[in-house]
Amino acid sequence: MDENKTVELARLLKKAQAGDKTSLHLLCKELEKYIRDYFWHKFQDANIVDDLSQETYIRFLDSLTNIRENTKLISYVTKVAFHVTQNYFRDKYSKQEEQLETHYNNEQDKREGQIKSENADGNNGDIILDKIDLQEALKQLPEKSRSIITMRSSGYTFKEIAQERGLTVSGVKMHFKRSLEQLKYSLFFL
Repeated sequence: MDENKTVELARLLKKAQAGDKTSLHLLCKELEKYIRDYFWHKFQDANIVDDLSQETYIRFLDSLTNIRENTKLISYVTKVAFHVTQNYFRDKYSKQEEQLETHYNNEQDKREGQIKSENADGNNGDIILDKIDLQEALKQLPEKSRSIITMRSSGYTFKEIAQERGLTVSGVKMHFKRSLEQLKYSLFFL
């Protein structure tokens, strides 16, 4: 950005902070290009760009009177946009993780129900073979993977596993997912 533009934005910000609504409107129009370009570069989706731009404007306007370095306005607005982006991804992936965990728990409940009904029918020969195959497949996994799967199947939450193993929650979830994929592959080719 050239020096004249920086000076002009700093002047508009100063006036907007003093309560001049026209300057605030002009400032927002000038910043719109930077904010929308920032989000467009990341998402290329007009709806997401609109939503995140709106959130950035709200945060910017809430902190308007707290901005002290007028000449670093673009950097400030970019940081606000960055934090809005982080929150967007945090919300998006936490919802997906909740769905994955719910799906995993539902599948586990179904399997337990099937095992109970098969045991009630007296047809547990296949279950024993399945357990042997599963144990064999688990032995082929690295110790870390095996322990994470074992802890998770014993009812530990991802957070508890992370604390126990000295990992991040997202690291445990990623490792768990990859371990399950390895386990599926091993079971298929045993």
